[in-house]
This record gives sequence, structure tokens and C-alpha cells, in this order.
Amino acid sequence: MRTTFAFGTKAPDSVPDKGIRIRGRPAKLDVTGWTQYAAAGGSSNGPGLESIDVNAEQAMVFGHPFASMHLLASSQPDGLVVDVDSAGLAGRFNVPLADLGRRGVTARLQRLYWPKDTAAPKKGDAGAAEAVTGQGTATPTSANAAVPAANPAATGITPSALPPFHLWVSDLRFGDSKLGDARLETWPTDRGMHIDQLRTLSRGVQINGVGDWNGTAGDSHSHMRIDFAADNMGDMLGAFGYDGLLAGGKVRAQLDATWPGAPSAMELGTMDGKLSINITDGRMPEVGPGVARLFGLVSVLELPRRLSFDFGDVFGKGLAFDAIAGDFKLGDGNANTDNLQIRSPAAEISIKGRTGVRAKDYDLQVQAIPHAGNSLPVVGAFVGGPIGIAAGFVAQGLLGHGINRAASAHYKISGSWDKPVITALEKKDESVTPTLLPNADPSAAPAPASSSAR
Repeated sequence: MRTTFAFGTKAPDSVPDKGIRIRGRPAKLDVTGWTQYAAAGGSSNGPGLESIDVNAEQAMVFGHPFASMHLLASSQPDGLVVDVDSAGLAGRFNVPLADLGRRGVTARLQRLYWPKDTAAPKKGDAGAAEAVTGQGTATPTSANAAVPAANPAATGITPSALPPFHLWVSDLRFGDSKLGDARLETWPTDRGMHIDQLRTLSRGVQINGVGDWNGTAGDSHSHMRIDFAADNMGDMLGAFGYDGLLAGGKVRAQLDATWPGAPSAMELGTMDGKLSINITDGRMPEVGPGVARLFGLVSVLELPRRLSFDFGDVFGKGLAFDAIAGDFKLGDGNANTDNLQIRSPAAEISIKGRTGVRAKDYDLQVQAIPHAGNSLPVVGAFVGGPIGIAAGFVAQGLLGHGINRAASAHYKISGSWDKPVITALEKKDESVTPTLLPNADPSAAPAPASSSAR
């Protein structure tokens, strides 16, 4: 068989010596489907692919759209060589025609800007290719074609049917996240697809993950364990699209969770699992629009204005902290914690309760204990030295209690992320005793204030 498919208004003017030639400007091109079709034809002595040279207004790659893509593909003795070029995807794919299930697809990409997962393609996206059409969709019929999905678990893709992937990307982005250099290694299993290596490196931020994507085209789930590490938490959050939430901060975090759908469908609101964080030596800047998205941590900056000890001068430029550590249990659209602690030169803050990731609301209990003694040199830097802050302590009546004692406060945080409601529950005198954070080094705790100061 030899034929030419032409997309657009111009009829084909030639046919190849053998195989299928594809030309033109389709409105939509199913790159995955055509590649599968060509590979299957070449490996079964069917009508193989001679070449593809098209400019698609929209190219579909595993159900995700990429605008204005130029696609060049040719059949070589050992398989297909596919070159793609668009604003969101550029590079070369090598697809072997023999033993695809063992050898897999190798890709070296200059860039891959993967959009956030949306609903699966509509049913009308799968159909026979049109030979000559003005606004045709270049989509070969495929048994594994995408189907409508009412939920993220129905992806239209059977994970175990996918070949192994050996992927290198120089510039990987996922939604708003700029992940930089990336490597992916997968292979199929009886139940689905195993992710043996997922590694990214960008601006000192390193992410390593392993996991599995199991199930069927209509019902699949991903389970991943992902380790995050960065010498600058602010840079890491900036890479994830949350600039300005944090300055500095060395972070180690681990996510062990399951969610419906493909690994690329990861959303905190659909996860079941655990997130552990440990951040040291950083600063939370002043509260700005949208900053409460970080599990509500930044909303504690509202607390100082409500404490009996006036922290306004200390926190006017944000909250500097020695460490933030704790665990979140993820499930039912919520993140629950019973051990989140913030240790700063100014105060010890403990947080327990629920953050609604899906509903974007709070139900938290917060206890804050000022560091009256330990905060002297830090506070002095903001208000003119120890003499100035000592005068402030006198004004608040704190020297009457003793520098090693201060008024603790217990608060409830409720309401939405955009408009949290902070309610004072009780206040009382507390001895200032350092609190060790989860997994913290005991030697790193500040020394308690001397009781002789009373």
C-alpha cells in the first residue's frame, strides 16, 4: 500500500514508492495515535509510515494539547525518528519498530512544558483520519483512544499498555512549576506502569521520586514517594510558581501519597497520604495576596498583632524563623496536623488541626509563646537596640513577670484562606521553655532563659 494523506485545501500531488505519507496543515493532530499506528504497521509488515511533515494548529500528545506544532517523522531501518517543535514541546523521539515493549521510547527534549491535567479529550476527538479536509482532525482509529472522563481516575489510557520511557529534558515545566533538567525512567508491569526514576534539578532544588501508575483506562491511580530538597526554600517555591512566600530556608520534605489518575494529575486536594516538612533558617515576608495557599503557614503572621506582647515591630518585615517542622496527613481534601511547630527568635508557635485544601478553609488551633529573653538581640535590631526593646517590655508589663516568663496565647483560626478569622481562646503566663521540633537536633535548641531574672 502506498498513499498520501493531505490535510488542508491542497490535494496531494504525489505518492511515495511505498507506505504512508502525511502532509499539510491539520487543525488538530493526534501525535500519539499516529505514532502508534505507524509503529504497529512497521512491525507487522502492514502499511508502514514513509514520512510525516505537517504543521498542526493543535497537536495532542497523550491527550494534552500543544499549539502550533511542526512535526517531522521518518521511518529508519531501526524504527521511527520523530522531531517535534512547538512553544511547549521540542526535541526528538526514537520509537523502535521491533520489540517496543522491551526497548521502549527514547526521547531527548530541549523543552517540555506539560500543562496541568484537565478532563480527558472528548469522544469526538477519536476517529478516522480525513484524507483531504479544510478543518480535519488527524486522528487514526485506536483501541486505546482517549475516552470521556468524569473524574481524574478515568484517563482513557491503560498504563500497562504503555512502552518503557527513557526521557531526558533540558527544561521541564509542569503547570506553573519550573523544574529544570529532568530524567524519567519507566517500564510496564502486569498492573500498570512502574516509575523507576523521576529526577529534576533546578536552581539548587532537587526532586527525586519513585512510584507506580496502576489500573485501567477507566479507573487508574498513582502512588508516588517524592523527596524534595533545596538550600533555599524561597527558590523552590518560586520554581513551583509561588514567588514571594518565603525567603531563604533550607528544606527537606517528603511526600508519600496516592491519587486518582496519572502521575501528572497530582493535586493536594485529591491525595491520600502523608507530607513531612523540615525547614530551617528562613523568613516569611509580609502577608501578601494569595500567600495563604502554603498550608496556611503564612497566615500565622496575623497572630502577632493579637498577642499581649506587641510583636508589630518584630514582624513588620516578616517572621524570621529558626525551624519549621511537622507532618500533614492528607485525605478527603484536607491536610491535618498535630505537630506543626515554628521556632523563631521571637516566639514558639504550635499549630494543630485541619487545613481544607479542596475547600480552601481553616480549622486550626494555634498556641504562641513569646521568647521574651531570647528575643532581645533580635528585637533590638528592629526597634533601636536593647534599651528600646526593654522600654517596650516595661510598657507591656513583661519585666514585672520576669524576662523568662511571657503571656502565651491560644488561638483558633477558621474561615477561608482569603479571609481567615482569628479568635483568641485564652491567654496565660508561661515559662519560656524551648520546644524541640520533630526530628530536630537537641543540641540546636536555644538555651532556656535563666530563672534568676525574676
